Amino acid sequence: MKKLFMITLLITSAYLLLKTEEPIEILPMIAEKQENVPLLVKPNRVYKTEVSPWDKMFARVKHYESFQPKAYRCSGGVMTIGYGHTKNVKWGDTITEAEALKLLEEELLVAKSHVLRIVKVPLTENQLASLTSFTFNCGQGSLRKLVCEKKNRLNGGNYKSVEVVMPQYRMAAGKVRKGLELRRKWEVSLWRDGNSLQ
Repeated sequence: MKKLFMITLLITSAYLLLKTEEPIEILPMIAEKQENVPLLVKPNRVYKTEVSPWDKMFARVKHYESFQPKAYRCSGGVMTIGYGHTKNVKWGDTITEAEALKLLEEELLVAKSHVLRIVKVPLTENQLASLTSFTFNCGQGSLRKLVCEKKNRLNGGNYKSVEVVMPQYRMAAGKVRKGLELRRKWEVSLWRDGNSLQ
């Protein structure tokens, strides 16, 4: 009896150390052979970690911009470095990834402040994140055109207009860019996600 208990304890300990979700088949076999054998059972717990719209947007902007440690000219002809940083960049400039991430965070907060200042209707977190990404990439002038150039746009209460007009911002240096098409498509999908105020 003592030997069987020690084997059961050893197997159970190994099971808990491995932290597997798969059941160990030997434990029921031991229990069948011996009644009154205590078994420790790991509960099936599933922890969902919800990612905020802001974090989704931040990760996707990082993906689309991709880190570049040296200054380069982007497809739109603008000197760029890090994760899409364009202010005061010149040939020969370099940046660390940590510096680039800090600049990206700061610039996304600036873009968010433009959205909050220019948009006059309520937004969900997803819609705010979508417009922040758009503003970071296209600028506040394009945001103004998107939301308030005409009466039937977002600031006039037409939430659907964003889904129609946003994909049109897909050109750089006079050419349609596949990367910009994909980016606008993703921003529209983020706009549609979550609770809608439409």
